[in-house]
Amino acid sequence: MKSVVEKIAYSDNNPIAGMIELIDFIRPSNPNNASSAINQLIILTEILREDEKLKNNFSAKLVDVIGKSEQTELFTQVNIISFKGLWPELRKRLFNKLLPYVADENTLRGIINLVFKKKTDYIWLEQIPEKIIIDFFQVLNIVPPAYLPKDHYIIDELCNDIYILSQVIVALSIDKSIVKNFKEVLQMDSPFMKLHDMIDEYVAGVEINKIELNSTHETYLNIIEQIECSKEMVHKIRESKSVYGTSLELTSVLQKLLSSLKRMNDLLDLLVLEDKEKFNILLYKFVQGVIKLENRKYSIRSLFNDNISLLAYQMTEHTGKIGEHYVTNNAKEYFEMFVHALKGGLIVGFLVISKFLINGLHLPLFHDTMLKALNYSLGFIGIQLFHGTLATKQPSMTAST
Repeated sequence: MKSVVEKIAYSDNNPIAGMIELIDFIRPSNPNNASSAINQLIILTEILREDEKLKNNFSAKLVDVIGKSEQTELFTQVNIISFKGLWPELRKRLFNKLLPYVADENTLRGIINLVFKKKTDYIWLEQIPEKIIIDFFQVLNIVPPAYLPKDHYIIDELCNDIYILSQVIVALSIDKSIVKNFKEVLQMDSPFMKLHDMIDEYVAGVEINKIELNSTHETYLNIIEQIECSKEMVHKIRESKSVYGTSLELTSVLQKLLSSLKRMNDLLDLLVLEDKEKFNILLYKFVQGVIKLENRKYSIRSLFNDNISLLAYQMTEHTGKIGEHYVTNNAKEYFEMFVHALKGGLIVGFLVISKFLINGLHLPLFHDTMLKALNYSLGFIGIQLFHGTLATKQPSMTAST
């Protein structure tokens, strides 16, 4: 392993080839058993700890190749289900199986896809204890951006990514699925617009050395507060689904908005955190999440799992809200529910009688089926019109409430 580390640290060539070789050396044969990877990472940490010059060169090469790569695409795009729908996305992923994505060494996304090329890499990475990764980061002595000069390329890249992410958030907030019921998101005082203005001011202040990079600065704290206000707006839109209805597109947009807000919060914390231990923990979790997203980006199984999860989430939200009508909190509400249930039971009684009468007509199969379906649908429309409730629906409606 030491020869591979020396190849990365002392070679004048691009270190990416050495990084690929190093991860190949660490990667376990079985992704579900990371014990060998844990041992190899401990050995790597000790090799670097024992040789100061090797450690400094290795760390400098890693920071240089990652820091100077194009990071915007990776940092500003969150891997939520495409708005195009299941089948177009499935077609895209199947096409990728035939003509795989060509990784670009000049982008951070490309580097990650080259180094962590196995689609199961995220599995064994998740099994490595946090303290071992943090120990490795501490040996590398990665300097948090808060201690770097304001004109450093890493700070420039992070500020640029945060600014672009604020534009992405504004664009998502004015999606047609939101605007049609919430016109206030188009106003300048909407929480998403305000957040974009604050980010604009913050990035400009950092560039001219007017704003210090620390977690106690007033502008930073105001931005974090505004991110929370934006999240509250997302929850407000979500809770209104019982009034305005719901759709898979709206659920997807709201999920993407929340993910983008979280990504912005993470990037801001990476930019301003001064505590090295907290910075290393956040960096480890951030890198781990990014690798997992990239490994699963073209997974067909992941696509179906994500779509099913989104549908389940949408149904749970909807029935959870509807289920509130089936819950009583006092005697008055209980008797009101009792009256509604009587109405529903009376209508269902007529449904049953009608069904027997239809059976007695001995009609052809098609006509028999049509009449029974009509009988059933008219019954439930009657329950809705007369404000009745059906007791058999209570367990399913209140399960997610």
